[in-house]
Amino acid sequence: MAGHGYPHARVASAELVALTLVAAGIAGGRAGLRNRGADGSRTGASSPA
Repeated sequence: MAGHGYPHARVASAELVALTLVAAGIAGGRAGLRNRGADGSRTGASSPA
């Protein structure tokens, strides 16, 4: 049981990091579409996926 808790905590933290990156990507994608075309299209392509 103790061994199962460690990977679960890792998955949770990885999910938090992923959610943070996705949120930053969406925010950066919106700003990027207006400021940087290449950056905006990159984040825009990754946010729906």
